[in-house]
Amino acid sequence: MRLWHIIVFLVVLVGSSVVLAPAAIFAPQRPGIWTYARAEGNAWGARFSQARLGSLQLGQVDWTLEPLPLTSGALRAKLSLSGGDVRGDIVMRVASNARRIQTDSLRIEGVLSPTGTPMAGMLLLRDLDITFENGLCTSATGTAESDILARNAAVLGFTGPPLRGVAHCAGESAIIPLSEPTGAIQVEIALRQAGDAAWRVSKKSASSGGAVDASEIPMEITGGLRWLPF
Repeated sequence: MRLWHIIVFLVVLVGSSVVLAPAAIFAPQRPGIWTYARAEGNAWGARFSQARLGSLQLGQVDWTLEPLPLTSGALRAKLSLSGGDVRGDIVMRVASNARRIQTDSLRIEGVLSPTGTPMAGMLLLRDLDITFENGLCTSATGTAESDILARNAAVLGFTGPPLRGVAHCAGESAIIPLSEPTGAIQVEIALRQAGDAAWRVSKKSASSGGAVDASEIPMEITGGLRWLPF
């Protein structure tokens, strides 16, 4: 048997072992970041039940791996999320120095606490398409919308229209911005290729003098999260 026959055989053997590995092995739990109650299937197709990503309850996550991109050294998988705080389909492509994430519609609904007070809120992402290469954001398109102002008027002391924004790149980050028409209230989510993210909520003062009520006090709150568990 020729040497290259042996090499090809070993590569196929190792590759088959990886993709046939149980789901719990190729997607191990990380306490506080990525957890689930049950994992079924393997790398080709898997289901994670009662899954959580940080504080988000993902519910059921179905994973499907596409074989063709593997021939060029890339991984392309579809994730379908249902029954939890996040609902919709996500397509992810991962290569040695690049990552791409796409979704036609992804709805994230849960309890947010940017001011320390729990507030119900919804974030809707449409036609999102983000590409990272060599640590930089090279392309970002899509829109975002949230109704957190209208749904939490009693907590905030004021109400407002939906927050909206259009995704764009800024150096190493893909920015998903949200703001109301006057720009007084802004939310910014910055995703990075490594899988971490930073968020910022800012509110400018609308007062030009005289008495200032709670709705006119400027503020800025920041934090971090993981958008990719591995």
